[in-house]
Amino acid sequence: LFDRFDVRLAMPVVLAQGSDVGPSTMGDELAGAGAGDLQLGGRASLYEVKGFGFAADLSARVPWTGGSNFIGTEGTIVHPKVIGEWRRGRLGAVANLGYRYRQDAQRVANLYVDDEFTWGLAGEYQITPGKLSVGAALFGALGLIDDPDPLMGDGSPGVEESPVELLAS
Repeated sequence: LFDRFDVRLAMPVVLAQGSDVGPSTMGDELAGAGAGDLQLGGRASLYEVKGFGFAADLSARVPWTGGSNFIGTEGTIVHPKVIGEWRRGRLGAVANLGYRYRQDAQRVANLYVDDEFTWGLAGEYQITPGKLSVGAALFGALGLIDDPDPLMGDGSPGVEESPVELLAS
């Protein structure tokens, strides 16, 4: 049973932060530290056969600080996703697709963040199985809702609402 399910609970803590942008540009001065949003989640393995596996994941972020100082959000975020994994010998790959629902959209300067389609791809090579591996992950989001302010939007989410990130390990 425990190899098919996992449950997560997290409370991120920001120990220090700063900004090159002065308070006159972005509003009030940033707080140096604080607690982030409470994060809850779970994952269930749905199907496994001969090196292939599929899972479902559901996570939620519950506002803790009211979205101030870039530490948390103003509303609840719910993020369901499906995950597919392949493994053969020392190689492994995983892909996921999801939808991030935001109760309250947020704006910082020209960035407007609301509901998003999320995706991720990753690969791994085990140099020493079970001990040492190298990998890379590419993931991102695609904003689905345009900025309702006619002075800020052009009818579709801009490139700033479609972040992509690459990580290597």
